[in-house]
Amino acid sequence: MHIDYEATLIAIKTIPTQGSESNICKKVYWEVRFFETTYPDSVWSVARVETTLNTDTLADPFTAYADLTQQQVLQWSLNSHGGDEFLTELLAEGHEELMARQYADVSLQDADLSSMAES
Repeated sequence: MHIDYEATLIAIKTIPTQGSESNICKKVYWEVRFFETTYPDSVWSVARVETTLNTDTLADPFTAYADLTQQQVLQWSLNSHGGDEFLTELLAEGHEELMARQYADVSLQDADLSSMAES
């Protein structure tokens, strides 16, 4: 089983102003969708993550909200949790076990219950 992931930005909460800057990203809500690369539609699990970014010192140069990309914000969020190590820990929190069960069942087919007697 080979597991990969994709991250999706759900929402951002901003600080209206700080110093001379405005709309500073403070809290990020995002999802990590783990999936098995051979059966991505059958073997998968989603983790929701909430990240509070450190805004005590703003980056120099500061990137205005209008110039940000979702990928930048996702990368900041991931980095604030420890990067790839965080993903490994997150996967181990039940997602890998769930996906192993799904993987074991991937060749099973749904049975037609309509022709089966009820009693």
